[in-house]
Amino acid sequence: MFNHFLCDSIRKKPEVLDTLGVRFVISPVGLKEEMQKFPEFLKFSEYLGKMEIVSRIGNFEILENKNYLPRFFLICGDKISGAEVLNYDPRRGIYEVEYSSEDRCDLVLSENYYHHWKVEVDGRRENVERFRETFMKVYVPEGKHKVKFLYQSPLEKLTFNLFLLGLGLSFLGIILGWKFRI
Repeated sequence: MFNHFLCDSIRKKPEVLDTLGVRFVISPVGLKEEMQKFPEFLKFSEYLGKMEIVSRIGNFEILENKNYLPRFFLICGDKISGAEVLNYDPRRGIYEVEYSSEDRCDLVLSENYYHHWKVEVDGRRENVERFRETFMKVYVPEGKHKVKFLYQSPLEKLTFNLFLLGLGLSFLGIILGWKFRI
């Protein structure tokens, strides 16, 4: 379980939760007021104070973060906007979005960067770069475009080919054993 009190960077810069896409926070009732007594938690307390209480369950509150960023978002200068998700299939490693912008922007996917991710803008391969050291971004042109993120690991192909080879050898062994009664 994640404990925000142990994480210095979140305690000092709680806005990182917006970038992580944290929409809801479960908090003990009165935690915001209790944290104001300690200077090291003042920033985090102020951050929680900007959230709206949407529900109370027993001794806990569910707070909604109105400033969270969606999984896909565009950064055009100092303006941030969303993108329409067309296909989100994490099991197959395919994410497709569509956006419209009047300027060239960065399209950010708040998924961990890994070098096996590929990206296509309208079918044309583009470079995937790091955003804030951990997420992925691609520089996209103005206008209306479709962007596809693909995870293509060479190990998956190798594993599948070895599986087929093993399956084929097994069938060959069964057929030869049956034919020659070995």
